[in-house]
Amino acid sequence: MKYYVLLHSLQGWESGYEKTGEWKAKYSDDYLKIDRGKIKEGKALFIDNGICWNGIVTDINLNSKAYGKSGVVFNYNLTTGFELPYNHEITKLKPGWYEMELDFDPEKKPAVALPQNLLAPDFFNNLLETNSWRLFENYGFMLLKLLGIHNIRKYEQGNNKGRADGFFQFKGLNVLFDFTLEDEFLERKTDQVNNYVNQLKKGAFVFGNRHFSISPNDSSQVWIITRNTTQILQNHGDVVVKEIFIEDLMDLYLERLENDDMDEAQLKKKLEDIATNDVW
Repeated sequence: MKYYVLLHSLQGWESGYEKTGEWKAKYSDDYLKIDRGKIKEGKALFIDNGICWNGIVTDINLNSKAYGKSGVVFNYNLTTGFELPYNHEITKLKPGWYEMELDFDPEKKPAVALPQNLLAPDFFNNLLETNSWRLFENYGFMLLKLLGIHNIRKYEQGNNKGRADGFFQFKGLNVLFDFTLEDEFLERKTDQVNNYVNQLKKGAFVFGNRHFSISPNDSSQVWIITRNTTQILQNHGDVVVKEIFIEDLMDLYLERLENDDMDEAQLKKKLEDIATNDVW
């Protein structure tokens, strides 16, 4: 029997691991390994980092955009887990959406209960689902604080036109951050981003009643935090502009909890190097 095989969504299947129910995901066309015209609702295997689930894809929109490109948006449900046969060819495939004739029956494997990640706060689901920019900004700010960033400030909501949503300093890393739910934000935010870069280049600025200074050897970055992807958008030499996928920050929070050896220096490097190939 043929199955769709979906390997490593950029969004991750993690949201679906939290609980059963219907979830939304997307693939850009360059991740489609099948004829997009033949895509229809059906059974699918969802595989990421060795974790495998049976499920179905539904409500497929072929005329959509994913991460700024032409793509497919769809809903999916996870049902039961299974283990791939040892050294199976699926493990050698690159990320993408495939259709395959399987040499095993994943539905006859012993069922595995969908795990609940007890370490993840409830508001993580809200971050992934909300359509409210206020909630996305508020919960995102909480997530940054949970990472262990204490020297952090944010502007009052609705009173920060042309300014970043907030700023933090951590062990020589200086970041102006902005939250957005928009997929294609860069053109609209060009002037704002340039303003953020110039603020950091000045080496000192006032945030509310606090004066912040930036040392010459510090690292300075602008983060646009989204639900899209993590990537470097611009490099101004001493200031780097990045798009940061909110789930990457969630993953870092969980990694900190589970890794007893991660100290502040390692956390600072993780934050500083986000969007570079050697870390993410």
